[in-house]
Amino acid sequence: MVGNELSKYRSRLYSQEKEKIPPKAKPDLERSDSVVLFFSFDIVNSSAYKTVNYYGWSIVLHEIIKRLRDTVKEKIARAEVWRVLGDEIIFIVTIFERETIFEYTDYIYSILVDFCNKTDGEGFFEQITQLEPRDIDTMKLQNVVSVQATAWLAPVTDRKKNAEAKEGLYAENIFEIFEESKKNHFYEFIGHDIDAGFRLTKQTRERRLTVSFELAYMLSGRDEYNERMQIITYRSLKGVWGGKVYPIIWYYDKSKNENIEFIDSLPFDAIEQDDIYKELFGDKPFRESMYQDNKKALGKILYDRKLGYKIKMIESLIDSENGKMESLLNESRLELHCVAVCFDKKGQALIAKRDHRKILNGKWECGCAKANARKELVDSIKDEYKNDFGITVSPILAKNRKDRQPRPIALYKVEDHMELHKGIIVLAEIESGSICLNKRKHSEYKMITEKEMDFLREEECVSDLKNTLTLAFNQYRKWKEDDSR
Repeated sequence: MVGNELSKYRSRLYSQEKEKIPPKAKPDLERSDSVVLFFSFDIVNSSAYKTVNYYGWSIVLHEIIKRLRDTVKEKIARAEVWRVLGDEIIFIVTIFERETIFEYTDYIYSILVDFCNKTDGEGFFEQITQLEPRDIDTMKLQNVVSVQATAWLAPVTDRKKNAEAKEGLYAENIFEIFEESKKNHFYEFIGHDIDAGFRLTKQTRERRLTVSFELAYMLSGRDEYNERMQIITYRSLKGVWGGKVYPIIWYYDKSKNENIEFIDSLPFDAIEQDDIYKELFGDKPFRESMYQDNKKALGKILYDRKLGYKIKMIESLIDSENGKMESLLNESRLELHCVAVCFDKKGQALIAKRDHRKILNGKWECGCAKANARKELVDSIKDEYKNDFGITVSPILAKNRKDRQPRPIALYKVEDHMELHKGIIVLAEIESGSICLNKRKHSEYKMITEKEMDFLREEECVSDLKNTLTLAFNQYRKWKEDDSR
């Protein structure tokens, strides 16, 4: 998978290790349900921030957690929040294809860098409307808060299936779904890899993404990803690998950091402030290749720690048809999107160009909101358009129903990898505010009349945009006429 030398380690391992594992101890690939990618974002220096910002800290930290959640859902639609622990938010996503391991790691790292740049740069605190101007100036001067991240892979087994098995199954990690109500459930995971992930979160640092051995091994299969990983040191982690040393591996993509090399990205006082940097630059207790040659080091660790069967299990689960058809998460839930065609007092419609998007990037659209199971659809539309465009909008509601909901004028779908995003299109009026784009989503905007639609070219727009606008102008004009009677 990752070169001749690594293949030699594997072939030797598979032939020797399989004979050593008792039949009852072998993982049952068909009964282990899924491979799950866990990843967490942790706010750095939050304790210090709470001390120096006695009144404003909760507003800022809540906003960071909220934006992290929203951004992850935008980039990785299948991801769900597993839990929030203080200043750390942890996500889970089931892996159906090997390709998504590379894709998701890219997204996780991009989100990390983006948030670090935002908290360091201009405009972040100004967008938090609950803050007073004096608090904004103080917080910008302190420049304390940042973000760090960790990601790890784990094969997981349904606890109930494990308990029902006649002879009991080998299960390194188990999960269980707890139903609090018909509309609310949560997941619990227990196991060696879950523990290892939490131990690894202590080994990451500001602006750094730490990856587990299993994730690093899978990523090393592609040279460009292999080159992005740096073995920092080897440390004994409590309860992991029986106390034997574990590789601390950081993922760093210089293309997302103005092409700055990894070493140059470290703080100038790194050695003085942290022991992990001392270990990085200090005398190496192992051969240099165990730090500088990722493929050789990972292959050697695989062989010495007898992890070959586990990697094979992970690969088999991902590749299996059953794994592709069934998700650990509740895939039956519909993710509903809502496009609001927003009109100003002059009867012009708002369109904006998508930016920093994994699909349809650079295309003109009308904006979009996502339905939330715990919020009214009207409120979701208002909140997201306020966040994305800085304006207060009022969706046009159906008059002839007791349940006053936005009146849809069309339905749509967008294909994204293995998913179909479904949505509705409604009308809305801009009540107040000046347009201020959220640069994470859009690069520019226009207010256009019906006649000005001609400048739009189909290849520059999301599907059916001109058709949508034509329908919207007609429906809006009719609504205004009916409303004036």
